[in-house]
Amino acid sequence: MTEEKKVDVEITRLFQDVKAIRTYNEKFTVHSTDEMGCYNQGILKTVGEGSPKLKISLKENQKRGVEVDLVFLGKREIRENFNPEEKKDWTTFGHIVLDEEQAKDLAEKILKILKFKKWQKWS
Repeated sequence: MTEEKKVDVEITRLFQDVKAIRTYNEKFTVHSTDEMGCYNQGILKTVGEGSPKLKISLKENQKRGVEVDLVFLGKREIRENFNPEEKKDWTTFGHIVLDEEQAKDLAEKILKILKFKKWQKWS
């Protein structure tokens, strides 16, 4: 007997432009910004398309209930880290950069998505 896979149901979503998104570990940095290509050294590959954005989703999970999910989108460069020892003890693993207007818009969109009353399922 196979167990049915449980999938989150997306209730609604909004998108937010951001200045940059960066994630990193000891070996690689993933960098998404409209200013990519300034430092070509160490780029392993470029994937995706478009400007960096957040997808703000209101989802329902059978176990955890209703959640807000922030997803990174956009063209990104994957770079090899030149000094991996420097990053191995860091407590952070990434960040999102917003200007003042983008930060205000993000806060408003999160509040708007939490007030969403008409739940609709996306097929």
